[in-house]
Amino acid sequence: MNNNTGAILQAFQKGDRVAFSHVFDTYYRQLIYFARKLTDNSAEAEDVVMDAFYQLFDRCAQFQTLPAIRSFLYVAVRNAGIDALRSRKSYEARNQAFFELAADDNLAYEQMRGELLAEIFQAAGHLPVKCRTVFFKLYKDGLKPVEVANELGISVENVYNHQKNAMKMLRLRLIDRSPMYLLSLISILGVLHRLRS
Repeated sequence: MNNNTGAILQAFQKGDRVAFSHVFDTYYRQLIYFARKLTDNSAEAEDVVMDAFYQLFDRCAQFQTLPAIRSFLYVAVRNAGIDALRSRKSYEARNQAFFELAADDNLAYEQMRGELLAEIFQAAGHLPVKCRTVFFKLYKDGLKPVEVANELGISVENVYNHQKNAMKMLRLRLIDRSPMYLLSLISILGVLHRLRS
């Protein structure tokens, strides 16, 4: 644990709002993604994640490491998501959804995917301005290339060029990761792009 992480953790344990905001910013986006996959409902996902953070803040003194905080948040969101499904669905549909959610492989995959997306978006924040803008409009805002071109006043070809350059720079930025990680990154972005094109 580096000094900065240690200082944040100590401040968090004392209930420091700035440290809590840091933890919130670190995990919020990936937890929302995970909760949406569980509940299939954006408003419910937001409620589930916010409840998890309230529980975390009430117990802030108990956590000794950031991985322990992360684990607590994922377990709290998973449990609340399953409870939300139980209360929302009919008995038969509820049982089927519960068994699907109980498959650890599926939950682990969605958790990993949420974390990968969070890391991708964080790395994309360091791209040059034009590449970053195009990248976020395509992958975060879900715009189509034509819509991005119209919004930015550039050609569709320029959108594709910025997208290609962004992908190259992200691969270089994340080159120290395993080959499986890079394949997952490319796969996730490819799926997002196909869904939104």
